[in-house]
Amino acid sequence: MSRNPRTGTQTVVKLRSLGHRVILITSGAIGVGLRRLNMDKKPKKLKEIQAVMAVGQVRLMRMYDSQLNQLGMT
Repeated sequence: MSRNPRTGTQTVVKLRSLGHRVILITSGAIGVGLRRLNMDKKPKKLKEIQAVMAVGQVRLMRMYDSQLNQLGMT
């Protein structure tokens, strides 16, 4: 699947419309968290990495939810 979340959600909707069961597996939580927190580089300490990842994961899920809703998939 594409690195572009919008293309990914369009693919999910298309596959569902064809009757497929779809599981979306995504990565990028750390990268999204770093951008969201305006950090230039990944922290070294595990607890800090986990915190950045948590921020990114929430943002990713909100993006996917919003895009899927816009495409009529709730």
